[in-house]
Amino acid sequence: DAPGVLLTPHLGASTAEAQVAVAEEIADQVLDVLAGRGARYAVNAPLLPPEAASAIAPYLPLAEILGRFFIQFAGAGVRTLTLEVAGEPAEYDSGPITAALLRGILERVTTERVNLVNASLLAKARGITVIERRTPNAGSFSALVTVSGVVDGRTLTVGGTVANGEPRIVLLNDYRLDMEPADVMLITHHQDRPGMIGRIGGLLGAADVNISAMHLGRSAPRADALMILGLDDDVPESVAASIRDNEALIDLWTIRLGSDR
Repeated sequence: DAPGVLLTPHLGASTAEAQVAVAEEIADQVLDVLAGRGARYAVNAPLLPPEAASAIAPYLPLAEILGRFFIQFAGAGVRTLTLEVAGEPAEYDSGPITAALLRGILERVTTERVNLVNASLLAKARGITVIERRTPNAGSFSALVTVSGVVDGRTLTVGGTVANGEPRIVLLNDYRLDMEPADVMLITHHQDRPGMIGRIGGLLGAADVNISAMHLGRSAPRADALMILGLDDDVPESVAASIRDNEALIDLWTIRLGSDR
């Protein structure tokens, strides 16, 4: 009854402008999921408020890298994993970090497309359980993400952090390190003997495999040592076999972190 007022039925989502905006938004989200990023408005995916999502976003690529690394380092199926999120990201729900970890693990063992939406369901179908722990104490780091599991009676652990916006691997079993993840990484567990590093480097050099980074950790002089090499090229099996033939070698892993399976 108010003068000068005209009421009309209206559905905003049906305007031409709204239909275009919605179509563009859906397309953007499809591209996000196909690229492995989180779906912002999915009803069946772990979601966080915008502030929390922004805070943990840098740790999703890190968790995925740790998953790829761990499954290859373990060398066998692990049914129960423990994920510990420490420091700054521990203030928020760790569900998306867990999903990213599982994506990194599962994409190596299944032909199905794995993303942050279906990773937990695929893991559950394969009998994989993740125990999540959060703690404010990250030691000397502002944040630390660690995954561990038991393989053949041994507890294996790999941990990482984010420095200057980039993932770093900082923990491997009992060894502290600081390595930028490389698409190919060669890890040797060997007795600390003179010339060991040179022999391995010589074998790689003779095969035209370039070393981009190196870290060596050891428990004591001439005791067991762990060497991690970042490589620009893949390791031919013949070279890996020659390294294994060294009597000082205890174990050897070639870790391929590239997303191509």
